[in-house]
Amino acid sequence: MLAPFVLAAALALQAPDTAHVILVATTDIHGHVVDWDYLRNQPFPGGLARVATVVDSLRNRYPDEVVLVDAGDLIQGDPFATYYSSVAPRDPHPVLDAMNAVGYDAATPGNHEFNFGLAFMDRALAAAHFPYVSGNLRVPPRDTLALHAYTVVLRHGVRIGIGGFTTPGVMVWDGDKLAGRMRVARIESSAGAVLREMRQDADLLVVLIHSGMDGPSSYDTTGVGAENVAARLTGEPIRPDIVVVGHSHREMADSVINGVHFVQPAPFAQSISVVHVDLEHQGEGWRPVRIRGELVSLAHVPAAVRILRRLSDEHNTVLTWMAQPLGDAVGRMKAATSRVEDTPIIQFINDVQRRRAHADLSATTVFDLRGGFDDGEVTIGHIVALYPFDNTLRAIRISGERLKAYLEQSARYFYADSTGRIAVNALVPPFNYDIVGGARYQIDLSRPAGDRIRELSVRGRPVEPTDSFTLALDSYRQAGGGNFAMLKGARVVYDRRENIRDLLIAEVRARRVMRPDMYPDTLWRIVPAEAARAARALFVRDVPASRPDSVPVALHPARPDSARLDSLDRERRRADSTANAVVATLRLPLMRDQGGLGLGALAADAYRNALRADFAIVHQDELVEDLGAGPVTNAMVKALQPTPRRLLRITLSGEDLRWVMEHLVEGEAPCCYLSGGRVTFKSGGPEYHRLKEIRLPNGRKLDRRAVYTLAISERLISGRAFILGPSDCAAPTGCARSGMLERWQVDSRATTSLDALFTYLARLPQPVAPPADPRVVPVK
Repeated sequence: MLAPFVLAAALALQAPDTAHVILVATTDIHGHVVDWDYLRNQPFPGGLARVATVVDSLRNRYPDEVVLVDAGDLIQGDPFATYYSSVAPRDPHPVLDAMNAVGYDAATPGNHEFNFGLAFMDRALAAAHFPYVSGNLRVPPRDTLALHAYTVVLRHGVRIGIGGFTTPGVMVWDGDKLAGRMRVARIESSAGAVLREMRQDADLLVVLIHSGMDGPSSYDTTGVGAENVAARLTGEPIRPDIVVVGHSHREMADSVINGVHFVQPAPFAQSISVVHVDLEHQGEGWRPVRIRGELVSLAHVPAAVRILRRLSDEHNTVLTWMAQPLGDAVGRMKAATSRVEDTPIIQFINDVQRRRAHADLSATTVFDLRGGFDDGEVTIGHIVALYPFDNTLRAIRISGERLKAYLEQSARYFYADSTGRIAVNALVPPFNYDIVGGARYQIDLSRPAGDRIRELSVRGRPVEPTDSFTLALDSYRQAGGGNFAMLKGARVVYDRRENIRDLLIAEVRARRVMRPDMYPDTLWRIVPAEAARAARALFVRDVPASRPDSVPVALHPARPDSARLDSLDRERRRADSTANAVVATLRLPLMRDQGGLGLGALAADAYRNALRADFAIVHQDELVEDLGAGPVTNAMVKALQPTPRRLLRITLSGEDLRWVMEHLVEGEAPCCYLSGGRVTFKSGGPEYHRLKEIRLPNGRKLDRRAVYTLAISERLISGRAFILGPSDCAAPTGCARSGMLERWQVDSRATTSLDALFTYLARLPQPVAPPADPRVVPVK
């Protein structure tokens, strides 16, 4: 029989020294459980039922290695969520019931979890069979945490710490529901202590943050805290390994900043983030040595039958509710052109709000360009599509001066350049563009932003700065949502907490018949006429007038507009048909040569991101224009590369990659731009001795025996040779060698270099800043 110490030594020798963990993440599901679009009554390319299919497959392939998490916004959003959150609540909430069935390990609350009050949120979250975590939700009387700051799950002995944070914007949007009962502290002041504690308790640190990467807040942050701060976690003394980003409804495969990996799946469970983590055993714990994130689209993934069966009754109940008839429409009342001209359907909303609140004026936004009534039966589904949010009605007292400022802020939705070209301002989400009913005004797009409102009058009388009006509006806007600073401090004169959508339903039921001629007036318009035509062309394509049955045809029929049309990715797709559409906004100029950074480095980042490669190289001649600070249009991006090239991904060893890097720095100056690491070299050094060091983004040195992937464009391919030679470089002595491509595995992709630039620019936090990390650095 072995002595105890001998047995322990033997077991230690047998213990594995490597481990593998897979983090799977969702965010901003907004009630999308089954793969069905209740507004269009057709299949939807996402939903938790499809998430379950992928997660089940991963768990079968990687037993006890999968961790499933969510970064918030679950119980508000689509009609399924609306019905079970505000029409017929039940326990357990079907969304949480579905998450239990899928098998989540942890989640953090999103801001929309608070929409229905704390009691409702507590009851819904209490049904979860997994922990909810948050490091910045605090309750009186001692200002203690409302939830555990983090939880720890085990996978093959690896301790995975999962913490959470929620944007403090909750204090603006739903502050009245939290008053005296809870506060959402600033994330920046809360993160440090939580991360320090997590580091003492876990090997791998994961943060679920319902907050965008960075960029301006949609409200006055005074006393509240910034809305979008995920990127600031990289400045903490103890940094997380992986951050799952939510709230901003963007997608991010794997963005690495200061060694921290940021991932963000698409909203509405249209994709999931899958992050593979390799760890090595060190001392008494584990250390991550390789992290690789990717996005998995669910568009062609079948739904898990077990989830569909579990929720079939709930699904059918929602379908029945949506189909309930309210009345009939005689004539079409559609929202397709409502952002560029006064329409009966928006007048209908404003009329209901104004009369209910006994107000002089009313304001509303256009949530969905496809909303409204067709000629025929009007159902609850039509109203839910027209007004999808659970905002309540309020009214405030506002001066004439503030009314004009309010309209000026709304008019910033449109961008006009120095030549008069009109575009949608990508920095202003559609739901922050309001239309005021009861007032007459013009939006003059020939004038600069802030000075566009002309001929503003109420009841036929020009509005004076000292005039006073009552204005009906929704609770989101009244509380400060959208950064309408002029509304701050305005006295609330009406607030009965009435759901605006319910008021619209009641109005149609009472009228029984809806006709466009009930709202005959045109109260506002865009001027001059050419600007109005250009603005209209952004949204509709008019059928030739020779056809008597001609109607405007919407250009955006694919998805609900409330959250998706405001994404920068949709702005990029819109740019395909509109040359002056804004793709992104630059904080500073992006020049082709900025000391190895600038536009070339950003293009390399785009290639690497598009092909999910370890490294990327962009030749200095691939870009022919610079980009100035300010809005970047579709045409400007296309001008960067008049002849786009296909992107290729090469698989090669660290030794071969080092060979490539040697010739990248062979000349007097590097001939290409790099993404994925930091190269230090001695200029003019002897062949194969120029490189001093190659380090990966995580700080580790390049492993000559490891396998890496490199993204390049066909610009660097000639026949079957990988060319880094005189024919491709400005300096004939630079990059003078070529190597044969057959040595390496090549993966051709349909993605072009221009597609990569479009997508990457649109997905970056706005306004875009030039890359700041040095990549190819000379040393003495």
